[in-house]
Amino acid sequence: MTGILISSAFIQGLGAYFSEPRCGFAPEDWKIQNISAITRQLHSYRFLLLAVLIVPPVLLYLGNPGSVAEELGCFVPITDSVDATRTGPDSISIVMQPDSRIKNDLVPSVEIFLDENDVSNQSIIMGSGLDAVINPPEGLPFQRKASVTLQGRDVSGNETVPVHLQIIVTYPDRGIRYVICDMQI
Repeated sequence: MTGILISSAFIQGLGAYFSEPRCGFAPEDWKIQNISAITRQLHSYRFLLLAVLIVPPVLLYLGNPGSVAEELGCFVPITDSVDATRTGPDSISIVMQPDSRIKNDLVPSVEIFLDENDVSNQSIIMGSGLDAVINPPEGLPFQRKASVTLQGRDVSGNETVPVHLQIIVTYPDRGIRYVICDMQI
């Protein structure tokens, strides 16, 4: 943050130095006319230049950077994860590992996809006609150490033809969906 503040002040100082002709130099008349025209333009925009280069970094430095990062949303990384392991030729175990430091007002929802097919709960699996079972049938809750097991022919994979597993979490507080697992298993 201090680097931004120093850089802004340096750029402003360079602009001030080059906006006026220096004493001791005797440029030709046409150069003086061009420089004075540029100087007049710079003087009219000097306040705007000051506002753009100096004020935002100072406000950010004096304010609470954490709240700015939360408002922007791009500085708060998603650190939730899952542990997915193949427990048999037609069985996959998934364990939820949410970041305990992050508190959500509304509980995020979890979706599970195998080879681009939604297998989040048993009713979705039955509606799609896939040969798979999820246990528990409600699916994977967003809780620490919560787990599900997927079994069936459509869960089968091997070393040469693995299945593509994706787990997507929807965060209603932040209004985003984020892929926390994308792997071949």
